[in-house]
Amino acid sequence: MNRLYHLKRYAAVINKLTNIQYVSKEELLAAVRESCDGKEPDIRTLQRDFAAIYEIFGVSIKFERGRGYCIADKDEVSETLMNLLSDFLVVSSLGQEPGIDEIILPEKRRMIFSVSITSVIKAVKDCRTIEFDYSYFREGERIRHKIVDPYFLKESQQRWYLVAIDHKDKKLKCFGLDRILNLDISSTRFHKDLKLNVPELFRQSFGIWNDPETPVEEIVLRYDSLDGSFIKSLPLHSSQKVVAEDENSLTVSLHLRITNDFVMAVLSRSRSVEVIKPLHLRQRIHEILKQALDRNRVEDAGNDRGS
Repeated sequence: MNRLYHLKRYAAVINKLTNIQYVSKEELLAAVRESCDGKEPDIRTLQRDFAAIYEIFGVSIKFERGRGYCIADKDEVSETLMNLLSDFLVVSSLGQEPGIDEIILPEKRRMIFSVSITSVIKAVKDCRTIEFDYSYFREGERIRHKIVDPYFLKESQQRWYLVAIDHKDKKLKCFGLDRILNLDISSTRFHKDLKLNVPELFRQSFGIWNDPETPVEEIVLRYDSLDGSFIKSLPLHSSQKVVAEDENSLTVSLHLRITNDFVMAVLSRSRSVEVIKPLHLRQRIHEILKQALDRNRVEDAGNDRGS
């Protein structure tokens, strides 16, 4: 039996147990069968899978009499792992279906990499210092040479970023993989600062985190019922909570750093969003929309129609 089938079983088990607190033997077997083209393993095979899942992914699965199977510690299942497993289940299914182009319409927008992501991943895993030229879009694509210690790769808004310590000022920075040129992986190894909790810094931010000194704030946003439905089904951030809801509106609160990426996310639903707090965010949104209105002012709509 090939490795793909094994991986599909592992992914199906983790996906099912993450979404439901307790799962019966029958439900778990059915979930695996659905993801594996109708092939249903017996319970002994699944128990062997549990051992493999723990060894490969670090996720432990236990059985509680009268309740069913569950993940012993949900904190073991990271958001990154779940996203990767979900993508794997989709991709592995696409590859086996005839005429898939006739029923699946994938997103055509794809980030253009200027560097091998495989090489970058290897440098991160091996803790090797890297050098490259970096193009700064905000500075007219000015090129600067960088020497960095790579720590993580992060995806945000369909773009991939390298999170690394810049040798110049010893600060943690993000570098878009679409702007890295002339990559050189050195033989020099570095020791990661174990006190630097990079995932925690990003957990309190939206998108690409850029300044640890930016405070974490309480943010309250109100949407109309239509936009509110979308915000509920795909929360802006893991800290999002519903504060109030009626037939006309939805109010949510969040706790995070207000970054440029977050401001852009708020603006994406400018049709209905109202910033309740903090005041400085409300003022920032107001100023951006005012400038947009001035840039897009229509002095004489009648003349435009005739042109």
